Amino acid sequence: MDRDKASYADMLAVLEAKKGDSEQDFKDAFEQLYLYTRQTYQMQHNLRFAWGLTVCGRKVCVIHFGPDRATASPIIDVGTPEGRQALIGLFVNCALCEYAQLGRDPTIRRLDSLNCWEIDCPDDTGDTTGGTVVKYYYSKVYFAADRVFGRHTRCFLAASKMPTVAVSESNPLIPDIIVKDAWAYAHRIPAKDIRDEVKGLRSIDSEFPEGVDTGFIVPRIKAGGRVYFELNGKRVEDNTDTMYGKPPELVEDNTDTMDERPTEPVVDNGDTRYKNLYDPCLFRTHRRIATSPIGEPLAEVKSIAEFVTVVCDVMVFHYELVRR
Repeated sequence: MDRDKASYADMLAVLEAKKGDSEQDFKDAFEQLYLYTRQTYQMQHNLRFAWGLTVCGRKVCVIHFGPDRATASPIIDVGTPEGRQALIGLFVNCALCEYAQLGRDPTIRRLDSLNCWEIDCPDDTGDTTGGTVVKYYYSKVYFAADRVFGRHTRCFLAASKMPTVAVSESNPLIPDIIVKDAWAYAHRIPAKDIRDEVKGLRSIDSEFPEGVDTGFIVPRIKAGGRVYFELNGKRVEDNTDTMYGKPPELVEDNTDTMDERPTEPVVDNGDTRYKNLYDPCLFRTHRRIATSPIGEPLAEVKSIAEFVTVVCDVMVFHYELVRR
């Protein structure tokens, strides 16, 4: 394919090839793969994780890019019968595996007849298995993931009702919901998850009931929770355990009853960070939240005075949250 016509939105996996097979060739190939994969994440908003291949001489390496780390396969030497068999087996498995195992998100679907997307938003009110789902519809990404690792936060301006005709310039989708999609750090036991934004928004709802004049705008949660999908005939939570497998220390323990264990802070270049991915109780889980009302981007303010007013409004709301 002509590189000028290649679209990151259509790529299943990025391949970077070098003539040589030295250590430096592999390093250069991986750096290029990293940059291309970043573009792929930005263009594919239904990407859970990404695949890549480096080809250096006759040696092939398969790389899996997850939210926390990149994992490389052993070197496959296609100059040997065993290497060719391994590479062919890889392609066969890719052809036979499930949609989610290719890195795609089965809870986001393209509706070609309506020229828009349908996204499932879990609603965990009284349900912790992801069984209750609210569907929303969007035609473009408001905020795209632009990093290879991390939260992969994406935001969609969505409509709560399915359009009746195809979305177009003359018949645009009228959004009334903001859907935030992210891979956030969380406790493996939901009841102990103090980082849960959904719980926080529900507590705001209870503290500032809808219909009561508070004097300021209150964000309202419409749905939210951890994302679940079907994999190998089972309903699973979309998290890094599903993606990488559970850490060995959790396989030996009973995860449902384990308590949070104290962990020494990790010092990296003088920066002390509390609770990172080495904590066996923490992992990244795929969480989705639908809220209203829809605001305007800060870039739309027309003057410094208007900007200061907006900041003051935000400070008033945050002050009330802290005070109550």
